[in-house]
Order: sequence, then structure tokens, then C-alpha cells
Amino acid sequence: MYNYREDSEMGDVVDRYEQMLRTEHQYFFDVHEFENIADHYLDDEDYPHALEAIDFAIRQHPSATTLVLKKAQILAESGKPGDGLNYIHKIERLEQANPDLFILKGAILTRLGKLDKAESAFRSAINVTFGEKHEILLDIAMTYENVQQYQLALKYLVMAQELKADKPNILFELAYCHERLNNYRQAQDYYRKYLDIRPFSLNAWYNLGMLYYKIEDYKNAIDCFDFAIAINDKSSSAYLNKAGALVNMEAYKEATEVYMECLALDDQNPMIYTYIGECYEKLEDFDQAIDFYNKALKLDEKFTEAWYGIGLCNLYKKKLSDSLYYLNKAISLDAENPDFWFTLGNVYAGLGSFHDAVKAYARVEILDPYDDEAWLLHAELEYNSSGAWKAIEILKDSYTYNAEVARINYHLSAYYYLTGNRELSLNFFKKAFQLNSGNNHHAFKICKDLACDPEIVSLLKKSNKK
Repeated sequence: MYNYREDSEMGDVVDRYEQMLRTEHQYFFDVHEFENIADHYLDDEDYPHALEAIDFAIRQHPSATTLVLKKAQILAESGKPGDGLNYIHKIERLEQANPDLFILKGAILTRLGKLDKAESAFRSAINVTFGEKHEILLDIAMTYENVQQYQLALKYLVMAQELKADKPNILFELAYCHERLNNYRQAQDYYRKYLDIRPFSLNAWYNLGMLYYKIEDYKNAIDCFDFAIAINDKSSSAYLNKAGALVNMEAYKEATEVYMECLALDDQNPMIYTYIGECYEKLEDFDQAIDFYNKALKLDEKFTEAWYGIGLCNLYKKKLSDSLYYLNKAISLDAENPDFWFTLGNVYAGLGSFHDAVKAYARVEILDPYDDEAWLLHAELEYNSSGAWKAIEILKDSYTYNAEVARINYHLSAYYYLTGNRELSLNFFKKAFQLNSGNNHHAFKICKDLACDPEIVSLLKKSNKK
């Protein structure tokens, strides 16, 4: 429970300390009060004032090693871990039975990347701890988490759990570390164990929902987000991710309803309006989609996804000139997005502007050379304009990135057959067939004669008999 009295007393101490600095009078504070004053500044990341307070404290209490330890902590947190370590060395001989000293020493050593020495310091902390050792083990684990050493953190969390099997904070950190290590099944198990003890934990339900989201188990993810919302119906993140899960399930109407609940919490977020626009776009209600994209732009006229969304909707409505305007606006704000250029290429192709379409697809190939669709459409344009050899040249350039894409190989097979190079054509067809036998129609659509080739006919017959 929050202790208002203690907090008020702490505020009084800080006020008295700051009054002393203003008036230049000398007031006395005990060691514990000085530590709290320093912590007050640390909480605000006000390191100069924290350091000033602790230096003043050391002058009043020169024999208090706990104040030197606090100074080491301040130096470490302010980006001077080496200086902090030097202060620890000064008092280490006097504090051989102080686990806090060894925990701080280990924490600083981990920041310096000296993990072996940190392990030695942490072992010393454990050895001099009597009583609640699981708390020290948890502190060590959290130290490793702070430097993203999750595997090492797990080692100490497992030790802590052996001492306190049902300690909620240990279970939560076990779940978190497994999550960071992509051990999703173990993370789920620990979140479930935690929720058995703390069933009204918003964070645990939300985190569990995100785990299900990551493994594309959207139904269970939605159930978890619903629990989170039931605990706190102002949790916008839970609403957003629930809606995202519904989108991934192609339940666009339901997703729109959830996004509307998000708007009730935050009606000044252009991204939410854009998400709603995307849902209406998927429902092929393009006018409604454009309306929501425009609402996003009223809040932020540089919101590129909204400009792009309107361009895409106009493409679907076959208003190509309008689409061109909005897509160019999106690209003027973000010229590094391959999706924008790809759609622009499609619009130019629809307008019959060959050179502009080729330029747009070529830009996609630079930004995202693994976009096989851009290479294929580019090659098709070149084929229609200049013949099969030019299309082959484009697809050969793509092969560095897309050699294992069946459609690339099928198209190369068809184009080579059109040039009379039957051997290469058959080689590409066979490779494509191994990658995806069901997509062979892509080759025949370009070159009908290929379907009548005896070797291709034989290959297809053998496949059908299996």
C-alpha cells in the first residue's frame, strides 16, 4: 500500500535540504535522510544534484561507508561506471559482509562488459547473504536484465524459484526473460503461473496476449486482451492490439468497432484513423476509407500512411490521376518506402506511362530487392516493350535475391523458351516445379508452346500420377 505519510516526510526532508542550499545555512541530516535525498534526485535522473547531495552528506558523515556506496551508484548511473568502481574499491575491505556492495559492484562490472568479474562479485553477494537469499538472486537477475543478458538472468531466477516457488515477482521475471529469448512456450507457462496468483494483473494479461500475437494465435491473444480491458477499460494498447489481431484474422468489421473504442480514449491519434481507413479499404468501402484517411491528415498533414491509403483507394476506384497525386505526396514525405513506389509503378502502368512505371519498379528493386513482384512486373513491361531478352535481363538481375522464388523461375523458363533456348528454359522450369509444382500456369500464360513441349508434358504426367 502507498505510504502517503512516508512520502510527505520525504518531501519535507528534500524541501529542508533545498532551503539549506538557498540560505547557505547548515542543517543536520542523518545518513538515511541523505540517502533518500540522493534517491529523490536519482528518480528524476538529476545526477548533478544527486552527486552534490551525496558529497555534502559525506562531509557531514565521513565515516559512513553507505554514503560512499551511494556515490558509486550515482556515478555508475550517470555514465561513469569506472569512477563508481573506484569508490567501491575504496570501501570494499571495510564492507566484506555487505551484499549490497557486491550487487552494485557486479552491476557496474556488467555495464563495463566484464561478465566474469561480475559473476565473482555476485557469488560474493550470495555468500554473505543470510535469510532471504531469493531477494538477492532476484536483484542479480534484474541487473543482468538491465544489460540484456537474459540467459544469465534466467540462471539466477531459476535459483530464486527453487527457494521460493510461488513468488509472483520471480515468476513474472522468468516469463519476461523467456519472452526476450523467444522461448514463447515457457514464457506463456510462467505468465499463467503468475496469473494463478495475481489474476488481476493488467501487465501479465497484456504480455501474455502479445506472446500469443507473436505466434499468430490470434484467438487466444484476443481473449487475453479482453481480460486486460476488463481490468482497465482505459488500456489503449490492449484495444489496439486486440484490433490488430482481428485484422490478422480478416475480421475487419469487428476490428473497426474496436478501433472506434480506441478513438473514445484518444481521438487525436492519426494512426488510429488510418487503421480504421485500412479496415474499410479491406472491406472495399473505399469512400469510408478515404474519409478516415482524411481525418488522419487533418490531425497531421505529414502522416504518410494516410496519403498512401488515399492513393491506394483511388487506384482501386480506377481514379488513376487522383491516385497519382496522393502517391507522389506520400513519396515526397517518405521516399524510402518500397510499397509507395510499387503502387506508383502500378498506377503508371495503368496509365500507359511505360518509362515512369519502369523507374518506379526499379526504385523498389533498390529499396527491397527481395520484392519478387516488382521484378516480375518490371520484366513484363520490358517484354511488352522490347521482347523476351530484355525481360530475361531484368529477371537475371533479380536472381541474386530471388533464386528460390518459383514464379521467377517459371517466368525465366517461359522467356527463354520464347528466345529458342529450350535447354535453359527446361532447367528453369524443373527448378520452379520443385519449388512449387502448382504454379506452373505462370509459365504457360507467357508461353503457351511451353505447355506442349514433350519433356514438360512428361513431367506433368509423372507428377499427376503421384
